[in-house]
Amino acid sequence: MTRQAWPLFALLTLTACGEAPDRTYADVTNATHDCGKEKKVAVNASGGSFTFTGPCASIALNGANNTLTIESANALDIKGDGNIVKIGAVDSVSVNGSQNKVAYKRGVTDIQPPSATTRGNNNDVRQGP
Repeated sequence: MTRQAWPLFALLTLTACGEAPDRTYADVTNATHDCGKEKKVAVNASGGSFTFTGPCASIALNGANNTLTIESANALDIKGDGNIVKIGAVDSVSVNGSQNKVAYKRGVTDIQPPSATTRGNNNDVRQGP
């Protein structure tokens, strides 16, 4: 899939699921987002650094080699390779790609760890710093 097709693919995927984002970052390499104002976010970029503050409902990452720092999200969906995510609290993590690393501290709504689904090679989702 070409780089230009990612934003359209992500928008169609989210819209088809009834989860259109409140905000989409496309072809941006650096942003800070307040989820207290817009809770559903899509990042359709590669090689960027993004920070999310406040409680996010959902974050969809479509791209490669991004670094995300997230305070809290009910759901995190990653499609791409080589992304690094540090998240304080999360309930559900889905990873589709290779070489992605997700470190979380705790679940948002449960005492139990978040549910995690991974597809691809060498993805790492674990509790850590």
